[in-house]
Amino acid sequence: MKLDRILCPVDFSETSTAALQTAGRLAKTLNAELTVLHAQRWEYPVYFTLSQTRTLQAHLRKSERAARKYFEGFVKRNLPVELHRKVAFVEEDPVTAILRLSRELGADLIVMGTHGRKGWSRFRLGSVLEDVLRQAEIPVLAVGPGVQSKGLEAGFAAILCPVNFSAPSRTTLELAAYLAGRTSASLTVLHVVEAGSKPDVSVITMRSQLCDWVNSELKGQCVTEEIVRRGSVVEAIAHEAERIRSDLLVIGARSRQSLGAIMFGTTTESLIRSAPCPVLVVGEREKPARTVETIQRK
Repeated sequence: MKLDRILCPVDFSETSTAALQTAGRLAKTLNAELTVLHAQRWEYPVYFTLSQTRTLQAHLRKSERAARKYFEGFVKRNLPVELHRKVAFVEEDPVTAILRLSRELGADLIVMGTHGRKGWSRFRLGSVLEDVLRQAEIPVLAVGPGVQSKGLEAGFAAILCPVNFSAPSRTTLELAAYLAGRTSASLTVLHVVEAGSKPDVSVITMRSQLCDWVNSELKGQCVTEEIVRRGSVVEAIAHEAERIRSDLLVIGARSRQSLGAIMFGTTTESLIRSAPCPVLVVGEREKPARTVETIQRK
């Protein structure tokens, strides 16, 4: 586990400000390299004449210079201390730029905000964040509209990690334990027994199983607490986050077997849009398919 390179895309919104400050706090604590990205796409209407296109190009060049200047000021205002940081301003589709740059940098983490916009029947994540969550090959730290800007001096005191005893859940827990150890935070490991399931299993028995599952190696990295709750997953996680005043929520997300994409349902979206702290989403990625050539080499 390592988080040596962090990428933080910004769009100058309030959640973007909170995301940048969160990325700065992590970079400072972990002594990581932070790259701040702003991407925007300039497009010319297909019906413009050549003369109109040239006029628009001149205006866009002025707008780009102003945007670059504002971008640099935005970074300086929100990262007032000296960090090992870089900035990147590109004319490109934001999702494409984020995914491309994360690969080129060898980034270990993407930190970005969302607007919690309202969709057809429920709140939806911002479209850029949704696309990045589904396609990124590394963890994504989402900063929702309920997260307040805290500045770089605010530390990480409490981390919450819900688990379900699966192998991907173990990977999520290992990352949470790594972060807790590096940030000197306490780690609360939560298992939720959903209403209507396992009625014959007591909370005490499940807690004993959870304590055994969180092995001594992980417990040696940080101060841990194992908690079991019954009820709604979202409500139980939200309640526990409030109870311990969590600074970070680390959750896993399943992959869609047929497409290899990350699948985000009501639980993940609800937590991101409503959590009082940033939510680190660790996606389960499928292993590359074994080709004929690979099998023959074996």
